[in-house]
Amino acid sequence: MGATSSEVSEIEVADTKCTLIPEKFVTSTKIVCRTGKVVKETQGLVSVQVRNIKQTSKNMYKYKKPDVTTVEPLLGPQAGGTKLTVRGSNFNIGGSKRITIDHGFGAGVDCNDLSVVNDSMITCLTAEVTNAKDDLQLSLVIDGNYYLIPKLFSYKPNPQVKEVKTLSNSGHLTSYVGGGRKLFIYGSSFKSVQKSTLTVTVFGLDRTTRRKRRLARRNKNRKKSNKKRRRSVEDVFVGTPTNFTVNCKVENDTMLICETPQVKRNVSATNGTAGEPLKALLTLKMDSEEIKLGNLTYLDNPDFSAAEPDRQQVEQGYLKIDADNLAYSKAVTQDEIVVLIGEQRCFVETIKENQFLCVIPKKPEGDQLKYDLKISIGTTTWKLEPVLYRPPNIDENGTITKVIVIVVVLVVVLLVVFGIIWRKRQKRYKANKDDFKNAIENLEQSVRADFRKAFAELSIEMSDLTADVIDTGIPCLDYRTYVTNLFFPSVRDHICMRRPSPEADSDGSKAHKQFLDLLMNPTFLFVFVRTLEEQRQSFTNRDKAHVASLLTVALHHDLKYFTQTVKELVKNLIERNLEKNPKLIFRRNDSIADRCLSNWLYITLYPYLRKNVGKMIFMLLKAIKQQVSKGPLDAVSGKARYTLSDDRLLKEDIQYHNLTLFVKTQEEGDDDEPSIVKVLTCDSVAQVKEKVMDVIYKRLPFSQRPRADQLDLEWHHGRSGQLVLPIDNTISETNSRWSRLYTISDYKVDNNATLALKQREQEHQSSSDIQDTSAAPSVHSADTSALTPMLPEENSTRLYHLVKSTDETEQNRQSSINRDRHKYIPDLYLLRLLNMKGILQNYVHAVINSIFDETSIPLPVKYLFSFLDEIAAKHEITDPNILHLWKTNSLPCRFWVTILKNPEFVFDIEKPDTIGSSMTVITQTFIDACAVVEQRPTKDSPINKQLYAKEIPTYMRMVQDYYKKIKEDPAVHEMEMNSFLDNIQQEAACDFDVNTALQELWPWVNKYYDEIMEKMDDDDPYTSYQMSDAKQLLMQTYNLMEHGSNTESS
Repeated sequence: MGATSSEVSEIEVADTKCTLIPEKFVTSTKIVCRTGKVVKETQGLVSVQVRNIKQTSKNMYKYKKPDVTTVEPLLGPQAGGTKLTVRGSNFNIGGSKRITIDHGFGAGVDCNDLSVVNDSMITCLTAEVTNAKDDLQLSLVIDGNYYLIPKLFSYKPNPQVKEVKTLSNSGHLTSYVGGGRKLFIYGSSFKSVQKSTLTVTVFGLDRTTRRKRRLARRNKNRKKSNKKRRRSVEDVFVGTPTNFTVNCKVENDTMLICETPQVKRNVSATNGTAGEPLKALLTLKMDSEEIKLGNLTYLDNPDFSAAEPDRQQVEQGYLKIDADNLAYSKAVTQDEIVVLIGEQRCFVETIKENQFLCVIPKKPEGDQLKYDLKISIGTTTWKLEPVLYRPPNIDENGTITKVIVIVVVLVVVLLVVFGIIWRKRQKRYKANKDDFKNAIENLEQSVRADFRKAFAELSIEMSDLTADVIDTGIPCLDYRTYVTNLFFPSVRDHICMRRPSPEADSDGSKAHKQFLDLLMNPTFLFVFVRTLEEQRQSFTNRDKAHVASLLTVALHHDLKYFTQTVKELVKNLIERNLEKNPKLIFRRNDSIADRCLSNWLYITLYPYLRKNVGKMIFMLLKAIKQQVSKGPLDAVSGKARYTLSDDRLLKEDIQYHNLTLFVKTQEEGDDDEPSIVKVLTCDSVAQVKEKVMDVIYKRLPFSQRPRADQLDLEWHHGRSGQLVLPIDNTISETNSRWSRLYTISDYKVDNNATLALKQREQEHQSSSDIQDTSAAPSVHSADTSALTPMLPEENSTRLYHLVKSTDETEQNRQSSINRDRHKYIPDLYLLRLLNMKGILQNYVHAVINSIFDETSIPLPVKYLFSFLDEIAAKHEITDPNILHLWKTNSLPCRFWVTILKNPEFVFDIEKPDTIGSSMTVITQTFIDACAVVEQRPTKDSPINKQLYAKEIPTYMRMVQDYYKKIKEDPAVHEMEMNSFLDNIQQEAACDFDVNTALQELWPWVNKYYDEIMEKMDDDDPYTSYQMSDAKQLLMQTYNLMEHGSNTESS
C-alpha cells in the first residue's frame, strides 16, 4: 500500500479514475479515493499502482444509479416529525446518504433519523421549518450527488386545536372509566398529520380528598380569596400520574376523533376511593407536535337491569331499562347507548337519570321467542337477562281477520265504482264518435289548406332586385360618415370627426402638436393605456370605448403607427389573460385594446365592404323589405305576416287584397306618366304613404328625402274632388276603450285610384261635395276581441291596427276581422317563417358566401390571422379550438356582426323594426356558424334556432375552410401591409379635427398624471432610457397644455 500517500500514483475503478484522499491514507493499510463520474451503469475491477507496481482486485466494483419511484406522505406540518418513506431501487449503494427538502434557503433542509431499510426503501423524519410552503422539491443525496424525487412535498401550517367536544356538548369533558367515548377535536390543518395519538394522564386522589375537606371546613367561617381558589383547583391533580394512550382518526382537515381509553380503578388508599370522579389531563400528539387539550373527568361505569324481567315483551312495545350512575347528559347521550335484542337494535327513545325506554324491534322470522339483551356504551358491553317475545293470541288473530275483511270489502267497492265510471265513459265515447270523427276531418282540411297556401306563397317569385340595384345604385355612406357611425355610435355627429377648422390658436396648436408627439411615443402610449386599464372603479367600459375612438382619430394620420400600436396592445392583452382562460380573450370587448382592434378593422375593411360584401348585404335588406311589404304589417305592434322572427310574426289570418294606385307629385306635369304603387287594402294611411315615397324617391338616398310629416297624400276622385288622407284618424268601438286606425279601404279607395303626393299645407280644406267617410263602417270592425300587446294607452283609449293587445296569452288572441274557420291554431302560422326563409335563402347564402369567400380574402384579415398564429406559436398554444375562438371573436363576431346588426351605419337607408328583427335572426345564424362545436337544436329549442339548423353545418364548414385557407397562404409582409394602408389614406382623403380629439383626450392624461409618472418610474430598468425621454416629453406637454388653458381662461 506504500509508506506515504505520494507513492500512490494511480487508482482506477472500473476503468474510471478515482481521486486519492490523502488525509484518509493509512500507511501500508488503507487507501481511500473518491470515484469519478460515469455516463451509464457499468462494472469493472479496481486497480492501484504504487511505486510502479500495479495490482488489480478480484472483486468487481459496480456503478449503479438509484431510481426513486415514490415518496409518501406528500405533506406534513411545519413542526416536522413526519415520517417520509422513499421507495425505489439501488438504495444500498454509496457511502453517505441524506434526503433534503428544498425550502427556498439554497441548500434546503435535511431530514432527520435517515434509515436505509433495504435496497428499495429509505425512511426519515422531516425537520422543523419556520414557514409553511407548498411544492418543495425532494432530493436523495448520495455521496454529494443529487437525485430528484419525482414528487413534491408541502409544509403545511402546524395543526391548531380550537375546540374539544363530546356528544353531550357541555362545557366539561366526561367519560366512563370503561372508555370508548368519542372526543371530537375541531381545528385546522389536521390532514398534514401522519400519526395522531391522545394521551390521558390520570392522577391519584389521596391528597386531593384531604385537601378538599380541610378547605371546606376552613371556608365555613371566612370567605376564600381568588388566589386560594386557584390553588385548590391546582391541587386536584396530585398523586402518581398514569398515562393511557390511544390512536386518533383524522376525519377531515378540521376534525379529529379520539376515543377515551379504558381506565382500571384501584381502590387503594393512594389512588382514591371508589365512586369518586377521577381527574385526568388530555395531551394530543400529532407527529412531533404536542398540544394540551384540557381536563377530562372519569366516572364509574353505570349498572343496568331490566325493570320487569319476568314480563313477556310485545313487538313495537317499549322495553324499560333501569340504570344506576347513568350520569345522563354528562358521560353519555341517547345516541351513544346501543341496545341490542339478538342482532336487532332497540333504539332508545326516552331517557332519564336512572331509567330509559327503547322501542322493541319486530321479531325475526322463525319459532324462536327468547333473544339475548345487550347494552353497549363505548367499548364496554353489559349482558342482561334475555328478552322473551310474546306469541300472538286469539284476540290478535281476531283483530287481524277483521282488518283483512274490511280491506277486501273496500277493494270490491272500488272495483265496482271504477267499472261503473268506465262503462259510462264507453257509452259517451260511442255516442260522440261520429262528431269527434267529423271534427278531426275538419281540422285536417284546415291544416291542409294552410299548407297549400304556404307553398303557394313560397312559389311567388320576387321581382328582379339586381336590376333595381343597378338602376338606383347602392347608397353607401362616405368614409367620414361611416367611421363616425362606428367610432361614436351614440353621438353619430361627433365634433372631432368634422373637417378641421382653418383658424386655430397658435399656443393651443403648439400644445396640441406637443401632445400628438407624445402620443406618437410608443413608450408613453402603452404606459398610458395600461394605467387607464388598471382604473377599474373610475374608468368604465364606456370610457374605454370613448378613449379608444379618440386615440384612433388622433393617430389616423399615420395608419402604419396605429397598426403597430394595435398589434402591441393586442399582444399585451393576450399575455395578461393567458393564465386565466385563453378561450375568453376577445370575447367581451371590454378593453381599450379590443376597441382599438375594432376601429382598425372598421378602417381597413371599408374598401372590401364597399366593393364586395356591401352589395350582397344591401340586396338582402331590399329583399326583406320588399317581402314584408307584400303581406299585412301591424302598424301598432310591428308584427308582420312575412318575417324570420317568431316574436314579430303576425299569427293571424288577415283578409286583404292588392290595390294598384297611380301617384303623381307636384313636380310632375299633367302629361307625365304617374308612378305605379302596389299597396294592400289592410294598410294604414301612413304605410301607404311610406310605400308611395319608396317608389317616388327610390333614386334618392334616405337622408336626402323629405320627411313623411312634410308631405300629404291626396286622393283624387273623378266626381267628388280631392281629399287629403290623414294618417291619424281612428274609429272608436261602441262601449269600448279600443280605437282602430283607419286603413286605406276605410276611405273607399278603389283599385286603379289616382293619388297625389304634395307638400303639406298649414290647413287642409276638403271639397264640400266629397262623401264623408269618417263615419263609414269598416269591414274590419264587425267582431273584435282581445289580442296581442301593443302601445301604451293614452287617455284610457287603446289603439290597434290589425290585432288587439291584452294581457292574455297568445293562445287567446283573435283577429280584428271575422273568422270563418272553425278552429284557430296559432302554431300553423309558423309555416310562414319557413316561407320567408325559403324566399330569402339565396340572399342569406350570398351574404355569408361573400364574407367567407376564399378567392378574395382581404389583406387585413390575412395580416390579423397571421399575427394571431404567431402569438399562439410563441406561447405554445396547440389547442386549435382556442385559435379558432380568437379569430372568430376578433373578426366575424366583432366586425361582421356589427355591420349585419346595424346596416344603417354603412348605407344611407332606414332600418325599421321589421327589417331589424329578421336581420337579428340572420346574425344569430352567422354567429352559430362561427362556433367551434355544432349545437344541435332540439324540439324544445327556440323557433329561431330551429329555423336555420339544417344550413348551419354547411356554413360551419365554410368558416373552417376559410380559416384553413388563410393559414395555408403565405403570410402578409409588412411592406405589403404598409402599401395597403397608404392606399386607404389616399382613397379616403379624410382629415379629422385632431385638435378637438386631443383636447377631449387630455383630461384623462391630466386625471391620472401621477399614476402614469409612477408607473414610468417602476418600469423595466432595461427601458429606462426610453422612459426618461417619455417622462421628459410628458412633463413638457403637461406644462404646455395646462399653461395654454390657463392663458386662454385669463
